[in-house]
Amino acid sequence: MKGAIICISVLIVASGTSFAQGVVDGFFKGKNNADIALSLAFDNSSKYFAGTNKIAYERSLFSVGVFGEYGLTEKWDIIASLPVINGTPQDATIFTKHEAARIKLKTAQLSIIPAAGVSFPVSNYDTESGQAIGQRATRIQPKLVVQLALKNGLFFQAQSGYNYALSPVTSSVPFSFKTGFSKGRFYMDAWFDFQQGFGNKDYQGSVPFDSFRELVVSYTKVGGVFYFAISKHWGTFFNVSQVLSGRNTPVATTISTGVVYRIVK
Repeated sequence: MKGAIICISVLIVASGTSFAQGVVDGFFKGKNNADIALSLAFDNSSKYFAGTNKIAYERSLFSVGVFGEYGLTEKWDIIASLPVINGTPQDATIFTKHEAARIKLKTAQLSIIPAAGVSFPVSNYDTESGQAIGQRATRIQPKLVVQLALKNGLFFQAQSGYNYALSPVTSSVPFSFKTGFSKGRFYMDAWFDFQQGFGNKDYQGSVPFDSFRELVVSYTKVGGVFYFAISKHWGTFFNVSQVLSGRNTPVATTISTGVVYRIVK
């Protein structure tokens, strides 16, 4: 399955915090192999969780995302991504992951994968208006991924960790679950994403705080992706996601499409 799984990134914006679902997964590229993905995304919202109460909030965002993953060894990858939202570069992300344990079962493989990364702003983008597109956050992000991959192409994956943010942005705990299937030229998955932010500052239609960067961001969202390999080196994908609930988060629907170029040694 290793050769069939590619990097699929969706650019989503939640309460000024941009993030990519699936930057770290449970599959590895293989030594000297790489994936490079370019995505285009449209994000639309008409409501906003001000605290946890919905208020009217119209916003549309267009995003371009660049994502790369390279295999240093068979069990060690490095990952980088950068979204550009409404023409403005956002927060770059750099991760590394390593398969610390691989347990062979009768019809499956269980992988234990620690990962660590950092995200940081690459431009001095706006954070203090209703159309702000980020919190200019610097975050240190340790993670642990656990994945069960069956021989028939079905897999189940869970991951969690801690998003330690430098002040004034608040820290958070993420959790995600993903299940999918890969066979031949096709790959598809469905996922659930959760984040619990820490703090007590909410947007309530006024500004009783010093900066929008101080807002606590929590959410639950769901999504899925479909990928088709056009050739050995090229593939295309379609992606959709929906925010279900949250705190200081737009009720956003995001659709995305893109291409992937695979370097296979």
